[in-house]
Order: sequence, then structure tokens, then C-alpha cells
Amino acid sequence: MLLCLYSDSEVIFVFLCPFFALSLPFSVFVEHNLLYLHLINSVNRNMSALWIMVLVLLVVALAGLVVFCGVIARRLLPEELLKVGDKVEIFTDGEYNRTATITGLTWNRLYIYDTLPLPLDYRGTFYGMGTDIDGVDFWYLANRKHYFLVPFAEWIRRAYRQLSYPFNLCPVTSEGELLTAAQKQKAESEKFQAEEENSPSKNNETDTDE
Repeated sequence: MLLCLYSDSEVIFVFLCPFFALSLPFSVFVEHNLLYLHLINSVNRNMSALWIMVLVLLVVALAGLVVFCGVIARRLLPEELLKVGDKVEIFTDGEYNRTATITGLTWNRLYIYDTLPLPLDYRGTFYGMGTDIDGVDFWYLANRKHYFLVPFAEWIRRAYRQLSYPFNLCPVTSEGELLTAAQKQKAESEKFQAEEENSPSKNNETDTDE
């Protein structure tokens, strides 16, 4: 009945005690037995306290890792900055679209070919991204080799609500400058078209047809 209250080592000790009792006085035997059981209980309590401390430390370490994982991951990602005049690799819905030169940058637009605006919603350390009104996702990279890192960086950004990296794709172009550039390109296009219509070769073709 009493054996059920102790561990395996205690049970073995109590089981073997009658063999030692033949050579010891009964009072000494009882005293030694009680001291041994007290020692075993003390060791068990100390081990339990140690395991509790270890578990607490593991939980704290895991919580710290979860909290600072976003910062750590961002530091591990490459840094490739883009600015006006740089070549940019453009992907739409995960597929390569084209390589073009950045001709203008505002807070929410990236311009190529002077007059073609593309959506820009977020700036990362090595990429930019945006979504147009049709739900098409645009990715802008300086290095095409970093394409496979974008999904991971986007997951980190959404999970930890990271802000845009302020040194990438910095807006340096005003809407007025872009409008002026568009008007200038339109004027040049109209001028070129007028020259085409009034060119001598065009007139000669008209005379021949008559």
C-alpha cells in the first residue's frame, strides 16, 4: 500500500530493505530508510523546479524570436535600390513582362516611357510592388535573380505590417513635371506626324496616284 507512493528507485530500495534488516537494528534500519526517502523526494522537487525554469526560458526565447523575426528577416534580405534612370525588371502576376527605364517616380506611381504610369504601393529593400484597379500585381526589381525572394518578403511584410523602405524608389518627380513631359512627348509626336504627312516622298506618292 505504501509502495505506490514512491518512485521505482524507492520501491526497489524498500523491497531490498528486509535483506539488510537482518544485519541492522530495527531502529537504525527505519531511520536510514526515512532519510533515504527524504533525500529522493528533495531531488525530485529540485528536478521539477529545474524543468519548470527550462520550460519558462524556452517559452520566453520562442516569444522573442517570433516578435523579432520580421526585423531579422529584413536584415537578411538583399538591398538593391532603384531610382530614376535605372533599368527595372517588371513582373506582372508573377510572370516576367519587360525591362524598361524608370523615367519618373511619385509616391504611388512608377513611370516608364515618360508617360506610362504603373502602380506603386510598397517599397522593399530590393523590390517594389503595386496592384492596379484590375487586380494585377506588379513587381519591380533591380536584379532579376532576386525574383524568388519576393513571395517570402511579401509574407514577412504582411505578417509584421512592415513600412516601406524609405531609400528605395524615392519619389523625385512632381505631377507637374510628368504632365510637362507628357505634353512635350505629345507635341513631338504630333510634329513628327505632321512632318511625315508633308514630306516630299508623301507628296510624290500622291501625285503618282493622280
